[in-house]
Amino acid sequence: MFSKDVAVAKQARPTAYPHLDLIAADASLRGLDQLFHEMDKKKRLARLLAELAGYDRVILDCPPGLTETADQVMRAADLIVIPVIPSPLSTRAYDAVVQHLGGRTPLLPVHVMVDKRRALHAEALARHPDWPVIPMASNIESMAVKRAPVGVFAPKSAAAQSFADLWRRIEHRLTA
Repeated sequence: MFSKDVAVAKQARPTAYPHLDLIAADASLRGLDQLFHEMDKKKRLARLLAELAGYDRVILDCPPGLTETADQVMRAADLIVIPVIPSPLSTRAYDAVVQHLGGRTPLLPVHVMVDKRRALHAEALARHPDWPVIPMASNIESMAVKRAPVGVFAPKSAAAQSFADLWRRIEHRLTA
């Protein structure tokens, strides 16, 4: 769909969850950075996303790193949610993204895999008390096994409440 005239919306498949469709990644995406580079079309992804105007929200999930694919995602995004493990290495990576973007796109950093018993984690949370926090929790790890959102199989858990809070913050940022 990135190099051919394939209708993006036709790639969307319904999921078991109401109002949630998915365009799944596949092995063809391994060469996406190279394809974007060869095509030299800096807004190709943004143009493809325009075909999904019938959706209220489109969420793009991409691996960490400052690649051509990440650049396309960052150019197309209204808001970039950046998971930051409360560790020096993850914080440096976040700082590199902030510097790379230069304020072009709004960011929402989120502390993830947080264990408040760890001193480094507690210090990071104290430095950024306004960032949303997703705890280190077995319920979160179970999502992949159960193939379901934590809010479905453990709706009253701290993990589910953290994700609900994150979504409220995302919606607030997008509608403000």
